[in-house]
Amino acid sequence: MSRSSIVYVIFCLTLVFNSIFSQAAGVDPEPPKRWVQANFNAPLMLGEFRPVPGSLPGAPQTLSGNPRVVPAMASFTQPLLLNTELGNGPCCYSEEVGFSVPGQASQYLISFDLVTAQLVGSNNRFRLLLNDADDASLTFNGDGLVLWSGGGAVTRFDDDRLLHVQLALDLHRQTLSLRINGDLLHSATTSIQSLRTVRFNMSSEDGMTPEQIDPEPFVALDNVVIGNGTDRFVNLQTRIGGASANGDGDGEVDVEVQVRNLSDHAAQEVALTHLLPAGVELVSTRSEQMDCHPVRRHVICSMAELQGMAQASVVLTLRSPNGKAGAGFDVTSIAVSTGEEIDNSDNRSSARLGGSTGLLMLIGLMVLVLLRRQQ
Repeated sequence: MSRSSIVYVIFCLTLVFNSIFSQAAGVDPEPPKRWVQANFNAPLMLGEFRPVPGSLPGAPQTLSGNPRVVPAMASFTQPLLLNTELGNGPCCYSEEVGFSVPGQASQYLISFDLVTAQLVGSNNRFRLLLNDADDASLTFNGDGLVLWSGGGAVTRFDDDRLLHVQLALDLHRQTLSLRINGDLLHSATTSIQSLRTVRFNMSSEDGMTPEQIDPEPFVALDNVVIGNGTDRFVNLQTRIGGASANGDGDGEVDVEVQVRNLSDHAAQEVALTHLLPAGVELVSTRSEQMDCHPVRRHVICSMAELQGMAQASVVLTLRSPNGKAGAGFDVTSIAVSTGEEIDNSDNRSSARLGGSTGLLMLIGLMVLVLLRRQQ
């Protein structure tokens, strides 16, 4: 056998073994693809609005009931609310948003962020439906249980708690697995041959009549991603906590800023930039995870890596303009990383420190919630 023939045989064997080892390791050889990236980031509005189905990136393909996008709710900057709609049928209600999956893959990843409110203890339920079947692959039930397809309970959930949910569908192995907040909770066999649609449904339990349905519960849904097995993204979110006085009336305040990675993948080279208005002085910074240094009127804090579902925090000690205690000023914090990010809206947060603006914003949010419940 010639030398060129031997080289060719070795090359072919290498391809075969790489293919075998890749399948054994569960590695999807397909290039990354993302078919759905929905974070409902239309321009912020004072009122509520209904998303428009269509072919635009991130737009749902189907809607039923009256799902609404709101400026702020739960842990999200601008989520989609699925609420009760008692006028959708003679005996029950169902409110739904659905997304199409136009491509094919050997593995699929479905992830989304979720906060429930007043769902536990009600006769309502939130379901994830795959393809055209009405059998839920996943149900957040009114008794506080997360139910797997077929009715088995896999864990409990609480209202008013942020849940990052991921379903992984492997067509080679015919398995479907569930992770919530990074923890693998369940894996089971499935008969799904392809993924065509993903639907999020809020409804009553089977057999409930209108008088048995509680109109108060709702689900806030955000950051819906549907991709193949090699799709990777991060989702950075910042939050500015309340300021507390520091010192004896010298105008110094401590303010905590948090950055969270609401995804399953590590964010590389994270930078958290704080924008300070003119006249506000940086006294000091404290952080166990990040290194901070001032640059003109900015304070830049950085870290090499922020793991999936992890968070870091920084405490800034600031002195208000002219050292006047109680003088109000604005602070803005922006988080970025070198990785691809799904949602570039809630990685920026602003807060008014001191004065009465914070109270007015809180009152405005309460009014929005009351108006929603009266509809």
